[in-house]
Amino acid sequence: IEISLQTTQGTEYTVQRSLTVQPYVTIPEAFARSDVDTSMQGFRIRAYQIEGSHPNTIAFTEEMLAGLHGPNIAGDVGVDAEGYLTWMDVLDFGYDNKTGATSVGNFDTGYDFLLINLPGPTATSLDSSALEVLAFVEFPHAGLYTMGINSDDGFCLQTGLNPKDRFGIVVGQYDGDRSAADSIFSVFVPKPGIYPFRLIWWNGTGSAGVEWFTVQEDGTKVLLNDMMNPDISLKVYPTAASEPPYVSAVSPAPGATQVR
Repeated sequence: IEISLQTTQGTEYTVQRSLTVQPYVTIPEAFARSDVDTSMQGFRIRAYQIEGSHPNTIAFTEEMLAGLHGPNIAGDVGVDAEGYLTWMDVLDFGYDNKTGATSVGNFDTGYDFLLINLPGPTATSLDSSALEVLAFVEFPHAGLYTMGINSDDGFCLQTGLNPKDRFGIVVGQYDGDRSAADSIFSVFVPKPGIYPFRLIWWNGTGSAGVEWFTVQEDGTKVLLNDMMNPDISLKVYPTAASEPPYVSAVSPAPGATQVR
């Protein structure tokens, strides 16, 4: 960029400086929802687990959540007619299969997957498990927000007018297997409001964990829906009054291989 200035004495200066803009995703203003129920904060979470192996891909996870890789053996305690559990706390789940600790990732809120019906009643581990998380996130002001997902293994975060839309805009993703690690990404919000999101997460084998947070300007990480930090944590709501039309399934799934 070029910066020009003039002193009060009339002397002019011009300097050249470089500026690097980090990649970001713009959330369309039309995605803002005005019919969200703000009387209760939280997420809607659907757990899914299969008996077979999981190849650690987004495509397989989408097919798995659609029931294409076997029946769901996850638990169903507290779920509604669609199979979702309303979770009124932060999204911070973890389990170290070697130590039994629940402090996987950046935070240690003490939650483990037993609270969200994983592992299933007939399962002996968290292998081949997945979560689908629906959320309406409130952004109090327009501008750039830095978000992060810590996952073991992978994830995909999308936004759309309906959070279930398979044609939603991808905000961030990690399409593979890994130990607990951060993926940091930025979103630009054109106007304050409440916007729908859908997060899918999976675990292939071994330890497992997922956290959803924002990163403040000083580098501090804050979980979404953290009611202990209401001044800096983004509020999340589980439901809206209406469900706009959406694409519920795509075949072949994005990223699918060996397709006829």
